[in-house]
This record gives sequence, C-alpha cells and structure tokens, in this order.
Amino acid sequence: MSRGAGMSLSPGASVALRVCAVGLRPEVPVVRLWGLLGERRAEYVCLHREIQAAAGPRLAAAPGPGGPVAGGAELCTGDMGLVEVVGLWYRCCVVSRRGQHYRVFLLDEGCTMVTSAYYLARGCRELFHLPPEVLGCVVADVVPPGGPGMAVSGDVCASTWTVEAMEFLSYLHGKEVLGLVQKVVTPQLIVLELPQLVAQMHQLGLAKQVTPSLFCQVLRRCLTHSHFGNLLKLQPPASSPVTSAVPQLRQVTQADYFYPQLQLGVTEPVLVTHVSDPHHIYCQLQSLSQEILCLSDTMCHACDWWEQDLLPKVGSPCAARGIDGQWYRALVLELIAGEQDQQVALVIFVDYGRKETVTRANLRHLPVECFRMPVVTYPCALQGISDGGCGWSPSQINELKALVLGKRVSAHLKAFNSYEHLYYVSLYGENGVNLNHLFGVQTCCLVSSHMQVSQTEAQKQLEVEESTAKELEFLPGALPVALTHRDLASAPGAGVHLELGVFHDVQVSHLRDPSEFWLQLHEHRQLFRQLRQSMWNFYSHAPKLGGAGWDLQPGSLCVSRKEGVFCRAVITRVVDSEVEIHLVDTGNMETVGRSAVKELLPRFRELPALALKSCLVGVSPLGGSWSEVSVSAFREIVLNKGLKARFLSAQVPETLQKSSDKYEGKKNLPIPWRQSYVEMTPSSSHGGQLEVGSTVNVVVSYVENPSYFWCQLSRNCHDLKVLMAEIQEYCKNSSNPCAWPDSVCLAQYSEDENWYRALITSETPSAEKVEVLYVDYGNREQVSLTNLRSTNKRFLKLEAQAFRCSLYNLIQPNGQDPFAWDEAAVQAFQEFVDTSSSQLDLKCTVFALASIKHKELFNIVDLMTPFQSACQFLTERGVARPLSPQKPLVSSVQLHSYYYSMHGIKIGSEEDVFITHVEDPWTFYCQLERCADVLAQLMDNIDRLSETMTSITTSQKSGSLCLAKYTDNCWYRGLITKTKPNTEVFFVDFGNTETIEKDHLLPLPSDACDILLLPMQAIKCSLADISNVPKEATTWFKQAVLERQLKAIVVAKKSDGKLLIELFDDDKSLTF
Repeated sequence: MSRGAGMSLSPGASVALRVCAVGLRPEVPVVRLWGLLGERRAEYVCLHREIQAAAGPRLAAAPGPGGPVAGGAELCTGDMGLVEVVGLWYRCCVVSRRGQHYRVFLLDEGCTMVTSAYYLARGCRELFHLPPEVLGCVVADVVPPGGPGMAVSGDVCASTWTVEAMEFLSYLHGKEVLGLVQKVVTPQLIVLELPQLVAQMHQLGLAKQVTPSLFCQVLRRCLTHSHFGNLLKLQPPASSPVTSAVPQLRQVTQADYFYPQLQLGVTEPVLVTHVSDPHHIYCQLQSLSQEILCLSDTMCHACDWWEQDLLPKVGSPCAARGIDGQWYRALVLELIAGEQDQQVALVIFVDYGRKETVTRANLRHLPVECFRMPVVTYPCALQGISDGGCGWSPSQINELKALVLGKRVSAHLKAFNSYEHLYYVSLYGENGVNLNHLFGVQTCCLVSSHMQVSQTEAQKQLEVEESTAKELEFLPGALPVALTHRDLASAPGAGVHLELGVFHDVQVSHLRDPSEFWLQLHEHRQLFRQLRQSMWNFYSHAPKLGGAGWDLQPGSLCVSRKEGVFCRAVITRVVDSEVEIHLVDTGNMETVGRSAVKELLPRFRELPALALKSCLVGVSPLGGSWSEVSVSAFREIVLNKGLKARFLSAQVPETLQKSSDKYEGKKNLPIPWRQSYVEMTPSSSHGGQLEVGSTVNVVVSYVENPSYFWCQLSRNCHDLKVLMAEIQEYCKNSSNPCAWPDSVCLAQYSEDENWYRALITSETPSAEKVEVLYVDYGNREQVSLTNLRSTNKRFLKLEAQAFRCSLYNLIQPNGQDPFAWDEAAVQAFQEFVDTSSSQLDLKCTVFALASIKHKELFNIVDLMTPFQSACQFLTERGVARPLSPQKPLVSSVQLHSYYYSMHGIKIGSEEDVFITHVEDPWTFYCQLERCADVLAQLMDNIDRLSETMTSITTSQKSGSLCLAKYTDNCWYRGLITKTKPNTEVFFVDFGNTETIEKDHLLPLPSDACDILLLPMQAIKCSLADISNVPKEATTWFKQAVLERQLKAIVVAKKSDGKLLIELFDDDKSLTF
C-alpha cells in the first residue's frame, strides 16, 4: 500500500515497508526502522523535477576539500539542503561535517552518503514543504534481552542492545517487512507490529518480547526523556518542517544492497561463481546473469569518470576494480593501513563472491543507480556434506572446483541459516546427477544419513566416478593399471584374514632385531606394484596437494616420495619443519621435511598395510637385549632372500585407516586383549582423541538428562555398523555363555533383542541377573545370565564408541541441584538432539574433563548445530540458566583439566595479542591484551595461595593439575605432561613446557575456584596459508614475534581448537 498526500496511517492498517535504514543504539531500548511504503508517489516525482530545475548555487566553486566557498553560506549539522549524486539533485539533511566533507541523509531515499561542499546546495524553502517520503517506525513489543527494567524503576539505561542484535538487524537493509500499525505517534512515526521478526529475535536470545501495555510504558518514557526523545521524535518543530526527520543512526552507512530472499523447497537454475570450500560456495541466479554482465560493462565505461573519494569504511558498498581490470559492485571487508598512496582494502565482489585486495586508486563510491539491481549471488553450503571435524583438505576443495565452478547447475534450496546468512542446497548436474552425493562419495565426506541414493542415481555417480578414475590412473607412456579405490577395497589383500598354521612365501622388508621385523607376503607383490603405480599416476600430477589446509599430526596418514616412488606412511612425530614417518608397506622409519609429505587420499587407505610386523617365536635375547652380533647374523640370514614363514597368531587390520590408530595415545602398548578392552571402556575412551578445546562431529547415542548423555564420533559410525552386523551373525551361531566373572561380554538388549558389546558392572549377580553397560551406546540395564555370550577377540579391535558428556557448569537447571533436571528440560534437550541429528551436522566442543568421585570420567561439552547450541536452546526455552563465569564445583565433581574458552573471539575479528611462546610458525601461543587484567588478578590469587601451601611430597600422575615454579621464582598454573625420567609441566597460560623439579610443584586444591575455573589464557595458534618454511625463516619468525605485542586477524578455527591467524606489526604483515 502507499500513503496519499496528507494521509495518515491508522491503527490496524497493514503495512509493507521496504527498509532503507536501521537505527539501533545500545542505550535506546527500542528498535527503529526507516523505509518506503510501496512505489514512489506522483507528488514526490513532481518535487524531484522541481529540485532539478531550482538547485544551486553550490557551496564550493570547485570539487575537492580545497575548493573556495561559492554561495557565501555553509551547511551545519541538522541543516536542510540539496545534494548532487551522479548528476541528479536530492533533498538531504546534514548528519555530520568534517571540514569540507559532509555526511548527509537523503530524505526521500532513506540512505546516507559522504560528499563534499561542491556537490551541496542550500535549496529554497518551497522544496521542503512535503515531509520526507521515508517513514519512521518503532518495532512494537520488543526490548533488549535484559528486560524493560526502566519501565519500573525509571532508569532508562537499565538494559542495552548487544552487538549481536545490531549485526542481526543490519541484514534488514533493502528487505521488505510486513506488519500492522499498532499506534501512530506522529505523521512520520508509527509503532509497527512485526511478529515474525520479534519471534526470531526472541528465539535467538537477541531480544525479549513484552506485552503491548508494558512496551507502551517503555516508549512513553523514551519519548518524554529529554535525551531519548531527541533520538526518537521524527515530527519536526514548526519553525523547521523537517529538521528532526533525520534518523540518528548509531552507524550511518551508505545505501545497502538489496538481497531478495529465496523460497525454500524450490529448485533454481544457478551459475556457481566461486568456491571457497563445500560450506562456502556462491551461486548466481541464471535468470539475471546477463543483467549482471551488462551492469559490469556499464560500470567499466563510467567508473573512471566517477570521483575518487576517501577510502570507504568497513562494511560500506563501493565500486572496485579487480585484477582483471573490470569494475564490479563490492563490499569493503577490511582496511589495511599503509602510506597515503598505498592504502588498500579487502573487498568481496557481491555479484560473484570472490575476494580481492585492491588499492585506494581502484575504489569508487557507488552511484545510486547501481543499487537498483538486486544482488542475486548467494552464499551456499552443500547439504549432507561434512568435513568430520577435520577441516577441508586442498584436494577436496580442488575436486569440488573441478566439479561445479563456473558451471550451470540446478540448486534445490533445503534450508536457510540466518546466523551465517547462507542457504543449504543440493546441486544437480545437467544429467540429473546429485553433485552433493557425487562429491561426497569421491572425497569420503558424505554424512551417513545421506548415503542412501536411488539405484539410478548411484549408477550415474559410478559412471562419472569411473571416468574420473580413468583420467587419474593412466600414466602417458606407461601400461594402464586397473587399480581404483574400489579395486583396492576388493583386492585379494584387502580385509584378508591371514591363514594361520600354514607356510607362506615371504620376504623381509625391514628389520631391527629378531623380535621386531617386517614381512611382505609374496602373494601381495603384484598388488604392491599396482598400488605404487596408482599413487604415482595421481600424486605426480598433484604437486600442490597437502600444505596449508592439511594439519600434520601424529597418526595422520600421508604419502612420501622416496627415490622417485610414492610410499604410504603414518606420521609418528612432528618436530619443527621435519616429520618422522613410518612406511607402512615396508616397515622402516624415516625423517623428512614437511614439504616431502602429502595427504593420503581415502582411495589409497582402504588397502591394509602390506608390511606385517613380526617376531620370532621361541627365541629371546641373552641378557635382555639383542647384541649387535646377533642382529647382524640375523640380518645376513634373512635379508634379500625368499623365505617361508608360518604364522602362529596375527592381527591384521582391515584397512590402513584402522592400523594408523595405534599411533594415537597409548594404543601401541603391548597389553593383553582383555585388559585392552577394559581400558577402552566409556569412562576413559577417546581420551587421546578428544582434547580439551577440540570440536568433533558426533551422534548422540543415549540421553538421560542434559548432565548425563553419551555420544559417538560420527567418523566411526560405519565401522560400528559393520561390527554390529558381524556380532549378530556370530551370536546366531554361538551359544557360549559368558564365563563369570569375566566382565567383557556380548549382551542381548531387551528392547530390540539384538546383541551388543557390553561390560558387566555389578560385582555379583542378583536373581540370576547382572547390570551391564553397553560400551558403544552408554545405556545400562539388568540382563539375565542366559542372555550373555562370551565375546570373540576380533570384536575387540574397535575401541568402545560411546563417551560420556555433560552440560554441567555451562548451564544449570532452574533448581539448586546442578544434576537434577525436570521433565520439561529433559524433553527440550531430547527435542534438540532429535531435530539436530535428523537434519544437521551435530558438533561437540569439549570445554573440560571432569569425574564423579574420582571414578567415572566425563567431558564437559556443548552440542552445536550451524544455527545454535544446546546450552543456548535450553536457556531460551526457560528450562535452564546460563553460568558465566563457571560456578564453583559441587564436592563430588573433580576437574581433570582446566577450562577451554574462545574468549569471545570471532572468525574475521582483529585482536591485540601478546606472543608468549613459539615452537614454529605452525604452533605458537598468545594472550589477549584485553585479558591482561584477568591474568594479573590470576597471578595475585596464585601468589596468595602459594604462600599457604607446601610442596608435593608424593609423585603426581601425568595429567595432574598443579602450580609450578618457573625460573623467575613465580608460581604459575600447570599441567603435568610427563613424570619419567623427569617431570615436565605445560604452563597453560603461556604455552611453554618445561622440566620442573619436584620441590617446585604444588597441588592445586579443588576449592581454589578462582584459579581452577578460570579458562586457560594461552591460545594455541598457527599462521594461516603456509606450507613449507625453511629453518632460517622459522628462526627469524621466533625472533620477530616472541614477547611482542602484535595485531592478529583470525582467519579460521581448526577442529583441535587451534586458531589460524594472520599477524601484523603495525602495518607490516608477518606472514610468509
């Protein structure tokens, strides 16, 4: 609808408002919008013509800040005037002035701009007889999340808007909102009901919804309060018809781009214009692609004539010239300081999604005409694709680019993430192939719930995959080798169960002594040659595979080039710029440079290690160790010879992925299988994998309440599924009862009558029943002895999958007992889990490790989807209260780690940091300058505590929390990482690890809450986008940054909690 001249909106009227500006000041407890009602009215069109004829004289005789005053008068803040924009004049009001530069608000356009005196004129009084065409609104019944305390107490500033609320509302620019008029305050100010917007803000915790009567009191107090009344009143005084009509915005910006919202559930033809990773691709609507090209061509002809103004501010639209010499519509993301002529800005081309750094000379203010074309290029994420919490490798991103970049595809819109402002989509190729599934299968990143595809679709994917494999597998000039990743899975050696008690033809590939050597089976020689040929065909054509996007950690599978041959390996140790690797198909160890290893793709992992670690039976060294003479004799007997070997016992992993697990944590310890199984029970499982601060993809397997639930790692779900099928088959044909009191067994679950791995937890049977814990799921029940079976050794290779979690001390029930949740809270938590598990990736961030009465370990975690977290969800539902900082622990709970925190850091933010410890450019630690007072208070608390305590008299276990005295004779928080031969302590607030004498250690009391519960202050970091750095550069980096105050821009967060950052010393980048 539109307003006629002199027409007033009445309460109850329907309004469609196209938002031009948003006003949200922290201290003003209401939301203000300005916008246009429908199409421009005829009287304003006539007024616009009159303005063109009557404009002048200009305030300055020449462009630029030095131009002389022409009209003999200047405009001050609040004055009405005219402003010229690309040859056309508009009514405006001066918002602020700095010399000859003015920031003005266009009264009939609803946007602000920066201009100079040359483009301003006073204008006669008759041109301002019509009120501004932009209507001012106050959003009804919504106040800051702190509540409308000012309505009761009279304190207007009792609650304030958060930065998150401001960011959320900023996205209303250019969008149309539908609402009802609740009240007309003045002809230019109405109270507008927007129930959908208010409900969404309330659900996200950004605002609080109140009753109309209470909101009326809030608004009345704002209007009568002298300060807030000036900010809210849009009805001008009689002497100046429009003086107060200009909204006083917190951040006045240029006109914003218009992003039309897409309808979910429909399929749109799109052009993929940019790919960052599978969760950040840009899709442009094909229907307007030609218009976007025409707009760019028009800008290329006109932009050189547009006036170059000051460097735009962050977040403002602009025109920018790319490295291809073309002009594009852009948005300023970041300003990089430099000399006046060297100022540069990081911009994103909004019609294409790619980012570039451009100089000041290649930036222009964008004319109003360029805003008429909406932005129809949308950030998207592929639905059903997950990195498994490990980040995206360069090879995965390259495969995705080859698959979709620059291609016309169909995008089915599944969901919209309002927090990240992106659409979850499924892409389809011209032949109807689901590209999400194809990419997920090729790179092993398809979420398990999306694995089921139709037979026709699967066949199409298979054909495309085979053609891709053929391109990779053939080497020009060499014989074709028919070995793809599917061939590896079905090859004779894949998943082989080594036949025991018979002789095999073998060859020793590597040996240390008669108790430790590696054998290769003669029957695998052809397979081994094919594997090497296949890897050569691929990796010789992928020189840039690996590098910056790949995290080199012990246990990571890799490929290393040795004498022109690519070999599979497992990283066992990372030291500075070198890595120590174990070649899994030969058995030997090597140390190579970081650049010499590449990520091992999933297609090359399915074949198990072809070198079998072996030892001679019935012989042992004299004196406890093998002499050099004995080893030399053994070497001479077996090396470079064809041998026959009879295997008496063996454990062959089904895939290389499983064999690499032995390098993580303590899995290489030679302990009996039963003890191994007991050690991997849920109370301690994944101890080496779930580091405090890490984020992993999970499946919630059992829920009792928010303080007691169990999770599984998503990446192991397939292995568990296969194991469960084997167990069912085994129990059908086995009637072996469990040998009491053997605690390891298979138990039949009462609800589905399937068999599961279990641990007997009751000490003695009661009424022929025992209590069991299902180690892969976390639930317990009483099971009859007749429903127990003895297990088989092969069922114990996979570690227990369930690990206990809790939201304890992150949020608390509404009652006093932190573990007593009411039924409403349990149901709400279950709802969150069910909804998240069925539709989205569920991630788990570990904040601390604790135990109940020093017995059962559990992880203090929060569960998160791309949209919200479990703690946030329960708090918004009103069934829980947030706790910040953490509340003192109850007496039954003991911490086994310090708390982890992101300290409010956001991706893309800039922080002042102090570098406390440097290992290399990939691993260093920093403290936030804004946390300096917190750290100083912590040191005071430690000093007071240390004066009342005595040194540790008993030996401490690895992993114990303590206070340790450093070389400066001061005490600091520490974590004991090693006890033999010397005690080593990791200083959690600084990042360094040192050897500490026993009398320089103090135990940390459980009641020292001010010390124990403060999150670790040392933040683990890595430089972003670096792959191979020489030792000299590493040494320079240490000297350049250690104990320096620098600026850091946060680029990303890795799954282990490490931040990828860029470092700056003033305006100088410290990135290689």
